[in-house]
Amino acid sequence: MKAIPEKKITMFAVNDSFPYVLIVDDKGEEIISKFNSRGDGAIAIRSGMSYMVQSRKEGIIDTPEISISNATVVRMIFDQHYGWDMASRMNYNDQIVILDEKKNIIAVIYDYRHFVS
Repeated sequence: MKAIPEKKITMFAVNDSFPYVLIVDDKGEEIISKFNSRGDGAIAIRSGMSYMVQSRKEGIIDTPEISISNATVVRMIFDQHYGWDMASRMNYNDQIVILDEKKNIIAVIYDYRHFVS
């Protein structure tokens, strides 16, 4: 788990051969580059009292550029592998939560993968 408190950030989508979400601070330094190129990834962005959800299955990420002052970015990665060759399972869950200064959730990005051999 990684938490980056109280930063002015900008989040935007990059739609090249593999669409992804990029989060940079006010100095232009990359905080998180989240690739949604594998698994069942999606992004939910707050719009009024509801959330606009886009799935990786849609092909491109059509997300407006969002700037947030005093944002907190929290990234959690859960990874589990068990079994043996040719009889194993792998779970992978990568979540990014962006909160504003009042701790309201502004955006959630996730990538989930599950593999069974």
